[in-house]
Amino acid sequence: MSAQESNDTLVVRRLIPATREEVFAAWTDPESIKHWMCPGDATTAEAQLDPRVGGKFRIVMKGRSQDYEHTGEYQVVEPPSKLVFTWTSKGTDDQPTLVTVELFARGEHCELVLTHARFPRVEAMRSHKNGWSQITDRLAEHVQTRPEAAGAVRSLEQEVTFSASPHEVFEALLDAGKHSAFTGAPAEIERKPGGRFSLYGGQLSGVTVTFIQDQRILQQWRSANWPEGTFSHLYYILSPLDGGGTRLLLTQTGVPAQHFADINRGWHKYYWAKMAEYLRNEKIAIVRRFTEEFKNKQNVGVVDELFSPDFAFHLPVKGLPPGREGLKTIGKAIFAAFPDVHVTPEDVIVEGDRVVARDTARATHRGEFNGVPATGRKVYWTENHIYRLENGKIAEVWSETSFQDLMAQVASPQPARAKA
Repeated sequence: MSAQESNDTLVVRRLIPATREEVFAAWTDPESIKHWMCPGDATTAEAQLDPRVGGKFRIVMKGRSQDYEHTGEYQVVEPPSKLVFTWTSKGTDDQPTLVTVELFARGEHCELVLTHARFPRVEAMRSHKNGWSQITDRLAEHVQTRPEAAGAVRSLEQEVTFSASPHEVFEALLDAGKHSAFTGAPAEIERKPGGRFSLYGGQLSGVTVTFIQDQRILQQWRSANWPEGTFSHLYYILSPLDGGGTRLLLTQTGVPAQHFADINRGWHKYYWAKMAEYLRNEKIAIVRRFTEEFKNKQNVGVVDELFSPDFAFHLPVKGLPPGREGLKTIGKAIFAAFPDVHVTPEDVIVEGDRVVARDTARATHRGEFNGVPATGRKVYWTENHIYRLENGKIAEVWSETSFQDLMAQVASPQPARAKA
């Protein structure tokens, strides 16, 4: 451990025999804090924490002769690497100071760098130098003597990818309706920091400690068959992939050793496989609905519902208006010329944020099309489309349709009728 002073700023460094996920969890778990946030003559601590940006905390270090109250507000919460919060107490002359806790992976250890700035006077800084030094020592002792260190619990890490955006994956995890849809089981989720959740009909439960929309989720999580009061710490980290997918990194610490194998397998069986299928089917459903509503039922209005406002339409036809209006224009022209058109999906591929669809269409030529008057002929054509989806909407389409084959069918001479 080392501590340095500079002007109104104190920096304390400590190498801790634990992962940074475990150390971050210790800083955001009030039950853990009571064991190590105890400098000087303090024997225990109590804490009320709301670890989210703008959330408040109150920590009381309980000494033999008096208690020491500390309050503040979280300004940065980035699990499992960084916390920034204000810190106010009698020791800071009741003036708000600023604490930054940074956690760095150092092999099997974690380097903690605590920077405490904006002290009102040198004496206050030197007093906190002793306090933080003792606190970080006790934190290191705590993680060494916790059940994890004795082998009673284990940590797991899994990395999976999805053909969906981080927003879609995030929503599947924190929206009760979507969670229930992909698991096929009841889900109750209070979508807020500190909110409780109950999943799989109560088989899994816990508290969402904090989250960053579409990026990170930190939860206290337990299975119903774990010992009473036992919680693990669960981290989801979402990052976009080139081409439109999402990488999800799951880190779970504090899993009871006797349940580790089941939990490790369970994530793949009950979450990743089901979520991947659900997210894939959600994309296909949007494209299939467009085909059925727009092309087969000639519902032009559905374009405004399914396509994003800045939708880009790529079709080699001159003179089309851009975006949604271009799609509506080509649709109306087809419907007028082929009022009984019916499009049948043949093949579909989902990759990243794209759905590739191959369709066939059959219709009767009953109206003027591309300068050719109605012939009454039965015609067919093929369509190949690449749909790019973004947050549940179709954002871009590249289309190729066998119009040359269609024109050959309607423009070729009528076969001569045999004379009676």
